[in-house]
Amino acid sequence: MTISIRTRAGLLVVACALVGGTGCITTALIDSARANDAARRHEVLRQQRIREATPRAEAGDPAAMTALADALMDAFPAVPPDVPRARAWLERAAEAGYAPAQVRLGEMLVMGRNDAGNYGAVDPVLRARGIVWLQKAASQACSVPGPHGRSMEAALYASRFLDIAGQAADARLWRARSVVHCGSPGADVLAARASSTGSSQQTRREALAMLMLTGDRARIEHARATLAPDDVAAAEREAAALARRVADSERDFPAPHRKDTP
Repeated sequence: MTISIRTRAGLLVVACALVGGTGCITTALIDSARANDAARRHEVLRQQRIREATPRAEAGDPAAMTALADALMDAFPAVPPDVPRARAWLERAAEAGYAPAQVRLGEMLVMGRNDAGNYGAVDPVLRARGIVWLQKAASQACSVPGPHGRSMEAALYASRFLDIAGQAADARLWRARSVVHCGSPGADVLAARASSTGSSQQTRREALAMLMLTGDRARIEHARATLAPDDVAAAEREAAALARRVADSERDFPAPHRKDTP
């Protein structure tokens, strides 16, 4: 469990009071002062980001709209995130076709992020909308930049939230799309999963089915040899079904450009 600087300082003050250590209290006060300084610096920089992004966002730049939404959400504990404004800017950027905004908005809707910034009960209609935004993002690029520079594999991200929504078959489809369109996971990873004697037969069959989508003959043959004939036959049927579903899905959600990252 991660403990914030401010919480750590508070716990240290309590501990010091119990043992009666003057030096310990001094350390706690210094720690608390540092936490306050860090919070002030964070807020100054956050407000600067908001000021810099706002004119460009208002001028219609979807990247600036997304940066503004990130800044509005990137609040320190003492300052609540401005979820309604952030969501409004993400809506505009997502409607403009900007994949990073589509991913952020999709996650927000799927996870039920409320106006207070907390995750609460999820509206099924909003969850469905959120999943569509994630799928649209995955149709544009394999990798989408997220907040603070972290990169997200869009199709796998869509698959993850489909699993959360209880849509296991659709989650497998988007994992298959990630393999077919983006090469992720790669054949080496899938082959290791399919050959792992420590995994369940179902897990190994599913991994072999995904591996078959890669066309890597050497790894496919090696993995096939580690499974029983019935499991191999089941994996072949699953791979064929997934390949058909991937092709069918491209009518609504085209394959992304491998080298394009918004």
